[in-house]
Amino acid sequence: MPNDLESLLGNPRSLRTFIELVHRHEQSEYDQDVAAAMDTVCADPYYTIMPLGWIIRDRGLLRDFYTALVPLFKHMVPVQANRQLFYGTGGLVQWDRSVRLTLEDGSSVSGDILAIVTRDPATGLVSGEHAFIGDQLADAFERAFTPELIRKLTAERQAG
Repeated sequence: MPNDLESLLGNPRSLRTFIELVHRHEQSEYDQDVAAAMDTVCADPYYTIMPLGWIIRDRGLLRDFYTALVPLFKHMVPVQANRQLFYGTGGLVQWDRSVRLTLEDGSSVSGDILAIVTRDPATGLVSGEHAFIGDQLADAFERAFTPELIRKLTAERQAG
């Protein structure tokens, strides 16, 4: 029987492994490596992007999302980064940062991102990401995504 601290915080080795995985996942986004990002995600992901209300429950849709998203990271500059780590049932990592994006048209937007990344207990992979982004970043996301992809992301919300 685990001690009380381990039952609250989880196995420290599992926690380190998951944090390393989240770092690889995040780095693959910055490197614009969609395949590497997908390698860190379980078979049945659940992602939410707020305030846009986008929901992703399908690996194919997640791949399409990353394919549209990662070009935005090409010119992203972290302005300030804070990382707080939590671990509990299923695993959870929270990170937040302020960023500035230079868009294709040369304009730039700034905003905050708060993400909560969850762990699939069966595989140890990322099971979901729940991102809360500032309004200017949300506008940039919407401009970078095709109307068809936005329809699919919105349809998931309406279906759920």
